[in-house]
Amino acid sequence: MEQMPRRLPFWRDNFVLPEASGSGVYRGHDRDLVSAAENWPFSKCREFASDTPIENIEIHSMHLSLSFAECGRVVFFKKS
Repeated sequence: MEQMPRRLPFWRDNFVLPEASGSGVYRGHDRDLVSAAENWPFSKCREFASDTPIENIEIHSMHLSLSFAECGRVVFFKKS
């Protein structure tokens, strides 16, 4: 298994208000956000990561279009 780097910035959540969902308000800004993260002046990282729910195929496609590569799937557990 590939060892993860010590510093790995993580792109979390593409939030859009529910009433704006599906309106295209976010479309086109995803590349700007990824570019800003890649060029973050204090970042000394060669890569960064992101995640999305397995069932969110639309966001999978967005990640692939931004040159992200799927690197694994996760199963979550909880104990009460």
